[in-house]
Amino acid sequence: MKAEELYGLLKESELTNLCFPGFHKVGDFDIDLNKANAVGNILKEWIDKWMTSKGIVHIYNEMQDSPDFWFDPENKEHELLEIKCFDYLNRGPGFDIANFQSYIREIIDKPYRLHSKYLAIGYGMDIETGTVTIYQVWLKNVWEMCCASSNRPIKVQEKKNVIYNIRPSVWYGNRSSFPTFESLEDFLAAIEQTIYDYNQTRPIAEHWLKNLKDSYEKFFGISLNVPRWYDIKDKYVLKQGK
Repeated sequence: MKAEELYGLLKESELTNLCFPGFHKVGDFDIDLNKANAVGNILKEWIDKWMTSKGIVHIYNEMQDSPDFWFDPENKEHELLEIKCFDYLNRGPGFDIANFQSYIREIIDKPYRLHSKYLAIGYGMDIETGTVTIYQVWLKNVWEMCCASSNRPIKVQEKKNVIYNIRPSVWYGNRSSFPTFESLEDFLAAIEQTIYDYNQTRPIAEHWLKNLKDSYEKFFGISLNVPRWYDIKDKYVLKQGK
């Protein structure tokens, strides 16, 4: 099973018509399932049980680390799937792609993580009833979910000049001034420049891209041709201030 096949099957399944109560009675109290990623956890478990019912071979990772699913139990270095859920009607994609500093080190050790697929699920919750309804489902590569920002070559969560997480773009509609990256190489160019610009990662900047390219070529047998950020910047910040 590949993520693309799963996506096609899910689109034909009851997932896009799935509704479930958003509030759960615990004793005398209603617990809001729209908080603390409860909706996401429920949907991951639903997808796990649905795949099991269809005889789709997979491993469901119940831990908090990535990925959420492996489709090849014999080889956990390919066919990885992440599930990302968000309030489609009110908040947009506010989830984290990954912790920035962890990610830039992990993809050198595990270059195959660059090809994890992301199943993004947009839901809405009826305020009166608490019922959760699935509205949209997308399957994306990581670069198709990321973009630049006015502050950094790649959009991140940043507080008091400390970068925490890589954040997604609003890839649907016309709500974002920054287009998503067109390729893996452009995505990596944005990351490399952010590593140079950010004082906490600048010490590794000089050799980071070379180490990544060497690791990627060793694993995939493919030499990455990553451009310099300032050679492609206009493609991704063109709408800013225009």
